[in-house]
Amino acid sequence: MSHQPYESHTSLEFRALDFGMTDCELSIVVPSNVEGLNVTLPEGGRQNSVDIWHLGGHDPVDAKKLSWSTRPPRVRKISTVDLQRGTSYSQRFHCRQDSVHSLELTCATESPSCVIEWWQDMQATSPAIYITQHATV
Repeated sequence: MSHQPYESHTSLEFRALDFGMTDCELSIVVPSNVEGLNVTLPEGGRQNSVDIWHLGGHDPVDAKKLSWSTRPPRVRKISTVDLQRGTSYSQRFHCRQDSVHSLELTCATESPSCVIEWWQDMQATSPAIYITQHATV
């Protein structure tokens, strides 16, 4: 019998609302010093790669009805990021006014048992996953 690693997928959803701000930037920030924060990362510099996927659909996901069988399909892989202490990642993309952007984070093939866990709230600026809208007019 072979051991299958635990798989966890995290869904994220952002809404771009503002007129004239159709240049969006996805950012992931992990501080170098995580002591005292609600953060779990691997020890010893082990590779900890996560795939970031753009999901299909233009409407907000109904969290009450969301399940593995009803999740939006993956449209394209945005990137693979090795999340370690001190990681700062960003990727710009076009975002129409009043558009919904659904993303999925999952362990990458090269890191089948990646370890990432943190709590994020509006007061803490790091660690964080967020989208910034930039002016285009």
